[in-house]
Amino acid sequence: MNIRKEDIVRDIASETGLSMIETKMVVNAFMSKIIEGIMTGKRIELRGFGVFTSRKRKGRVARNPKTGEKVNVPPYIMPVFKPSRILKKTLKKG
Repeated sequence: MNIRKEDIVRDIASETGLSMIETKMVVNAFMSKIIEGIMTGKRIELRGFGVFTSRKRKGRVARNPKTGEKVNVPPYIMPVFKPSRILKKTLKKG
């Protein structure tokens, strides 16, 4: 089963007593800050959870497997998440 952002907002709102609208604003702002940090090349560290970073991938020439035609792939930023030891340990128990 997948957990959607809406589910997270609902759960946090019920646990904190905040309204759904307030909680949605906080969750959206949190996600925006992570995305902004990744885009600017910053390291976002959430102790006990993990680290978000980015890697710049070089442009390259790839091949379309169907037609064999060469395709130019432009450089892009790749988001990377590295889980913390605490998170890994918790997942092993569960």
